[in-house]
Formats: sequence, C-alpha cells, structure tokens
Amino acid sequence: HEQGAFYCVDPSSVFMAIGMSSVSDPATVLDVCASPGGKSVMAWRGMNPAELWCNEVIGKRLPALISNLKRCRISPVFVVTADTMILAETARQTADVVLVDAPCSGQSLIARGKKSPGCFHPATINMNANRQRRILANSTALVKPGGCLIYMTCTNSLKENERNVEWLLKKHTQFEAQTVDAVTDYRSSHTEVPCYRLWPMQGEGAG
Repeated sequence: HEQGAFYCVDPSSVFMAIGMSSVSDPATVLDVCASPGGKSVMAWRGMNPAELWCNEVIGKRLPALISNLKRCRISPVFVVTADTMILAETARQTADVVLVDAPCSGQSLIARGKKSPGCFHPATINMNANRQRRILANSTALVKPGGCLIYMTCTNSLKENERNVEWLLKKHTQFEAQTVDAVTDYRSSHTEVPCYRLWPMQGEGAG
C-alpha cells in the first residue's frame, strides 16, 4: 500500500468506475471534486489520459489528495484548487471527461458503521442538492463537444441523484444520458433516465 500498488475504496467507488469503461484514451480528464483521490487514480489507471487534472476547492483536503497521487505514482498530473465557477470561466471546453463526485449528505456513512448526523434531514438534503446543481452547472462548461460528464454521489437521496440528473438534462439540453450496459442490472427504477445505483442492503458496498 505504501508503495502505491493499490488504493483501498468502498465497492461503491469501484461501481462508479464502470461508468468510465465506455471512454477510451481521452486526451484530458478533469476531476472537479478530487480529494482524497480515489476516483482520480481509477481514472488514470482505467482511461490512461494524456493529462489528468485534479481540482479540490477545500484547502484542508489538498494534502490527502497530493499524498495519494504521489503514493500511487500518478504522473503527469496537475492539482489545482479553484471554485467550479472559476474553472467554468477559465477552462471552458477543455476536458474530454469531467468527473463530478459531488459533496453530498453522506448517507452511505451509516452503512459503513460511521456517524452522519442530520444526513436524512430535508434541510441537509436540500442544501446538498442545491450545491450539487451549482457544481454540475459549472462543470458542463468544462466538457469538450462530444465529451463526457460522469456524475456520482455516495448518498441515497433521490433529490441528490436521479432528480439532479433529470434537472441537468432539462437545463443543459446539449447533454444526453448514456446507458452503461455493464451495469444494466443496477439501473434505477426511480427515473426513466439511465441512472445506476447500489443500495447498501444489496451487500455490495455502502451505496
């Protein structure tokens, strides 16, 4: 582990990586909410981009991100710390793949045996859903024409997941949802849009 041979993540994170499987050899991948780096490492290993950009707006989360990128020998990689609004203004249409592992209410922490106070409270869910929509809206500007935006959370709330995807497709009509054949069995029944879920009671991760 210390030599960077592997990175420990919940199976839910590996499930997310399947969404990358339809993308091959992108020139540029941008992870807009990158710390602590698990998704970035999987993107580097799975898609082999020419450039990997990792953004983390919260300064105190940067050391963990940089440490993991160094440990796993991810190179070349560029680490930045900027609000997504700034990225949208300065880096328009620069990435073939944009990853948005959005900050969320953290309901999956319960399935991991941890505490997550207030994670089911409507106010918490609404606050996170609104923040996610802001991040998503800014992230759409970063995607090159013909590129891919992959959105995920580690929570179970409909408002933070399926409803956000539906909102994105209505608000930004240049995007269309793509099916991922490898996870057909996990397609969400809560929307007509192709979205995919792991529930904690399935026994395949925290959800």
